[in-house]
Amino acid sequence: MAAPREARSRRALLAVLLLGALLRIYPLHRPYQHPEQDVVPRSAILEVVRGDWEPAFLFHGSAFVYVLRVLYTGWYAVGKAFGAYADRLDLLTAFVRDPFPFFVVGRLVVFVCSVLTLYLVGRLAWDASGGAAGVAATGLLAVTFIHVRESHHVWYDVPAAAAVVAAVGFAVRGVRRGSATPLALAGALGGAAIACKHSVFPVALPVALAAAMAAAATIRVVVARGLVATAAALGVYVILSPYSLLQYRLFIDSARFTTAAIMENSGTEALPFATLWWAGIGWGVTGLAVVGLIGAIAREPRAGIVLGAFPVATVTLLAIGGRLHARYLAPVAPLVALLAGVGATTLGGLLWPRRRALAAAILTVLVGFAPAAQSLAYVRVLGRRDTRQLAADWIQAHVPRGTPLTVPSLNRYPNPLLPWDATLVRITYREWADVLLGRGVADPRQIYPQRYLGGVFGGFPPDWQPRDRFVVTAYHPIVVRSARIPAAYIERLRAAGARPVAAFDGFREPLDGTVYDPIDADYVPLTGFGRLERPGPNITIWELPSAVAR
Repeated sequence: MAAPREARSRRALLAVLLLGALLRIYPLHRPYQHPEQDVVPRSAILEVVRGDWEPAFLFHGSAFVYVLRVLYTGWYAVGKAFGAYADRLDLLTAFVRDPFPFFVVGRLVVFVCSVLTLYLVGRLAWDASGGAAGVAATGLLAVTFIHVRESHHVWYDVPAAAAVVAAVGFAVRGVRRGSATPLALAGALGGAAIACKHSVFPVALPVALAAAMAAAATIRVVVARGLVATAAALGVYVILSPYSLLQYRLFIDSARFTTAAIMENSGTEALPFATLWWAGIGWGVTGLAVVGLIGAIAREPRAGIVLGAFPVATVTLLAIGGRLHARYLAPVAPLVALLAGVGATTLGGLLWPRRRALAAAILTVLVGFAPAAQSLAYVRVLGRRDTRQLAADWIQAHVPRGTPLTVPSLNRYPNPLLPWDATLVRITYREWADVLLGRGVADPRQIYPQRYLGGVFGGFPPDWQPRDRFVVTAYHPIVVRSARIPAAYIERLRAAGARPVAAFDGFREPLDGTVYDPIDADYVPLTGFGRLERPGPNITIWELPSAVAR
């Protein structure tokens, strides 16, 4: 009887793994490019070009950037072998002209980390409370919105989460066996997690607890285990994020700046923690996770404490923060889902002792239905062409190349996704700008020289008057409010005889019930997708009479 039940659990686990993978891979053919998503690939590309390993900044660890650097180095080697690149600056030239293929590489790395996390969560929950718990935990994480969302972003959170879950898994194994080897592996993986994103430092807590509570522990043994785990963690961290030590003053300043920004409680538009948690993870999963934590500790106290240490510590720190991005929840989501899977079987056993697995499945479906609908709506929106790309398509089809344009903002967030002009190249690639321009990047005959209605943080000149034949305006009531174009500008366009020649709407007002992360430059919301047509702001392209444009 046990063997058929286990076989059914494995098939169910495979099914929910497949569901999670589909929610995370679609739409790979059209990955949504958050305006800041080129930061990590660009940092890795520049390391290849310089021939060093120095990260662009130290706010986060460099492990994820290093993974992309290795992949891009291989990319360059293959391209050079086949004559596509003469030197490393050709690689940078290719990236500046079209970052999309490089972005896809990063997207695939994040996808692999995400699916690996699904598997690890299922395996840990299975070990903690049986096959039903493994299926429930994997199923709940498969549809957890914040983990699905961040799996589509080329950012640090999902790779860091994968290392955290692996570290906790070895810590649980170490506390059960009392062996130094799994504790050393837990420490090494914890060091890798922190080297990926510094804010997951609470991963040190389950590793330390495992070393202290492992079987057959005398004071001398506890100290020895702790030293082994610490040495492994520090060794891996130094290898994967060496500039935290080589430039330790800058690292400390970066850490202070980041901490101060997160703890800021006044003058910010950030959503409160409770709203982010409801939108990103959900209260149903949370309730099951609380039950699961209690059940895990009651069933196996030391292992249960190790499983709960990271999520409890991280949630506590986030709850007292003031300026939180939704993505901060992604590293904690897998272990919350793991505990929720244990909670589903624990509660299912209480409600229906003879049909524990069936009861757990019913609870999982009931709790997971809302986040599944939310995640499905999200990826469906991502599969639609962004308004900024539609505007760029229209311009390239109807406006002669070389024509100057006026676009919304120097921060680029609401602008059409056009090839960069010389201004952006010089701002972003100062050291190599002359070389890039000399190799034909931003050729004014092939692109659209751009002027900007506003600066990086607003900065709209009060005396602005329309000058270019084509002016692009963008509007969104919540996202990137600093780029909201003054009403007087629209009046001046109309007074100059400008007429709308194209419009691309990303949403319909009112946006009641739609929750955005207002401190993020993301035009796709967290909840309430019914008012969305596609990603992006509402964009209008205006044409001035030839007699007015100059």
